[in-house]
Amino acid sequence: MNLILSGRGVDLDDSLRKYATEKLTKVQRLFDRIIKMEVHLDHERNPRVHDPERVEVTVKTATQTLRVHGEGIDHFAAIDVASDRLEAQLRRVKGRLEARVHRNGTKGDVRTDEPEETDDFVRRPMPLKKPLMPDEAQMELEERKLAFLLFTNAENMRAAVLYRLDDGGYGLIEHDS
Repeated sequence: MNLILSGRGVDLDDSLRKYATEKLTKVQRLFDRIIKMEVHLDHERNPRVHDPERVEVTVKTATQTLRVHGEGIDHFAAIDVASDRLEAQLRRVKGRLEARVHRNGTKGDVRTDEPEETDDFVRRPMPLKKPLMPDEAQMELEERKLAFLLFTNAENMRAAVLYRLDDGGYGLIEHDS
């Protein structure tokens, strides 16, 4: 990771450089795809501003640019605020990347065999990778021990539901349009 420190109206002494470097490179343990981090320290001269020291951090990854800022009574406090905000933002980005649907139809790090309980419903994700013939859907229904299965019928590429009948047979409902 390339870290660039710059400042306007600020004396970048060794202790400030060292503190900023230590504090901001710790976020790399959360997200290892950081290519470049630019840190700009600024002093606000307006007497009405409560926290005059400001830090702006720009993080560049291969696909995204993230920006956070922090204000404080001194630059050390501003760096702490910016570092905490950056950590939170990187956790959100990493969470979105892990939850994103991958090309093979599964989600990263999400177990598809455990139901998710919310309010009065139990949601059970059931990804199917390809359209199925009705007999293949029947085998899938038996294999998963389900009461019904929503699938794409390979014969006509329409949505269909295969369900168990009380007499042990199967019913098939197909979307008509």
